[in-house]
Amino acid sequence: MSRPRNRSEDLSPAGERQRKSRGVSITKVEALPLMAVEPNPDWHRTAMLIWASAQANGAAAYWQTTDVAQLYLTCEAVNGWIRQGEGGSSPRRSPEMLRTITQSLDALMFTETARRKAGIELVPENNDLTPEMAALMAEWEKEDEALEAGDLNAEDDDE
Repeated sequence: MSRPRNRSEDLSPAGERQRKSRGVSITKVEALPLMAVEPNPDWHRTAMLIWASAQANGAAAYWQTTDVAQLYLTCEAVNGWIRQGEGGSSPRRSPEMLRTITQSLDALMFTETARRKAGIELVPENNDLTPEMAALMAEWEKEDEALEAGDLNAEDDDE
């Protein structure tokens, strides 16, 4: 049985080599400022939740105006899909539309899985951590600094 992969392996140099071996090259261009877009106030609350969540998503830092337009279109689709199931002559929601919505959200790096596929790992800021976690991370950073400085016994100093 193989062990599960961790995030650092997804972002490792080996992962970079795999992307290069598939012939994926990156061309960097200057990012343009985002155009301000407001959500449709008539959207269903689920579409509004997706809009707000996406805006607060750390991956949104990589977005351009076209990504915001894609999000808007996706929220329109979510609104229509939900309203489709609310009574009327066709109360059944389309599973194909749900799949399309999910794929669109994945393209926007909406989920952890989609971000990992893109090689992005969101790291919480220390002020978002509990005091216990912040202390633990500070301890790890101190150990890392000691190890980098050549103190190979830094991990054993606490014993």
